[in-house]
Amino acid sequence: MRGIAANLGSFFIICLVCLTPAILINLWYTLAVQDWSMEIMERSMNDPYSMQSSSPFDLFPSWFWWGTCLSSVVTMTLTYLAQAVMMFTVVEFMAGRHASVGDAFSRGLSRAWSVIPVAFMVAIATALGLIACIAPGIFIAIVLFLSVPAAVMEDVGPFEALQRSVQLTEGNRLTIFLAGLAVFAAYFVLSCIVGMFGGAAGAGAGFDATGAVAQPSMAMQIVNFVLTWILQLGQTMAFSALAAVTYARIRGIRDGVDAQELANVFA
Repeated sequence: MRGIAANLGSFFIICLVCLTPAILINLWYTLAVQDWSMEIMERSMNDPYSMQSSSPFDLFPSWFWWGTCLSSVVTMTLTYLAQAVMMFTVVEFMAGRHASVGDAFSRGLSRAWSVIPVAFMVAIATALGLIACIAPGIFIAIVLFLSVPAAVMEDVGPFEALQRSVQLTEGNRLTIFLAGLAVFAAYFVLSCIVGMFGGAAGAGAGFDATGAVAQPSMAMQIVNFVLTWILQLGQTMAFSALAAVTYARIRGIRDGVDAQELANVFA
């Protein structure tokens, strides 16, 4: 992870800029869901039978469903765009150079035409695998782990990028799984810590004058949200750097392509 340590500032700026629209959408959505949840809780305390419904879809307002879809799609797309931008930074670092944030955006976003379709395909395939059973979803995520680096570095179409990832990950999938598991474990532990902070903030709010659970202050909600998204940025940086380094190493071993040759792709 030397690539992350050496480019931590650049990575953070790239992720923050790319994911800012997603952060704002998720902030609105999170606050809206919290307000709605408090309203539902108060309603159920006053009239328990008011929450009975023949369909679970009737319990949620329409904005809940399209808000969930919107936040998921925007976050997914911008996360992969951030990965494409960071790909250039990592390759330049491996070639012994330091890439500016401006150059990284200029070179990385030039591949957006293929990265965005790849992002949708990988997300849909992984989601279907997770719905069927967790194991197939994890396997699909590993097999397609190098799709975005392939789309960025080889300037190929979406389907070719997926096929290329299948080829490159063959024989390296256990290593990719263990590395990804380590990143996820760190993220999970830190998320639990942040979750405990949020739970303590909620418990500290106590009850209002009517006896209902009081809503945490806006400041506490925002602090909890910011901490959550700092973790999200860290996870994006870690997985993006892992994908970039893994792609470069495999290309070097299998095809004899060094970092300098990879960097020349952006020239």
